[in-house]
Amino acid sequence: MAPEEIQDLVQDFTAKATAVNAVVQELPNMAAALQYVVDVCENKAPCELMADEDVEKGPNGPNGVPTRVQRIVAAPVLNDEDFATLEAACKEKGFLCIREGLRNHLAGIDVGLTSAEMGVSSSATCLVNTDNENARLAGMI
Repeated sequence: MAPEEIQDLVQDFTAKATAVNAVVQELPNMAAALQYVVDVCENKAPCELMADEDVEKGPNGPNGVPTRVQRIVAAPVLNDEDFATLEAACKEKGFLCIREGLRNHLAGIDVGLTSAEMGVSSSATCLVNTDNENARLAGMI
């Protein structure tokens, strides 16, 4: 496929996704994507605790429930090299970066990162392999 055809498909996908209030961020490479994940986590409101967890608690959130102080990024599908890069960036910010045991953190995961096998531009749909429970959970977060 020619580069202009690929760009047309990306534009079609972006337009359809934006129409349903999805956020599409086109980035030049995986390093930029991983940094984007860290930035999103840093700039979002902290998770409210859904149970009496044994973690450091922050101020009450909008629902009158304490917030979680430590932010969590879940990235179960990354290869070892990309996970190490993301984990290092998370540590710099004081975030926990996990790839296993997501079920134990569901009430407090701030960002779930997964990857699509392919995208369908005509419907702005992503095909995600969900054979692994942790990958399914990260996609739902």
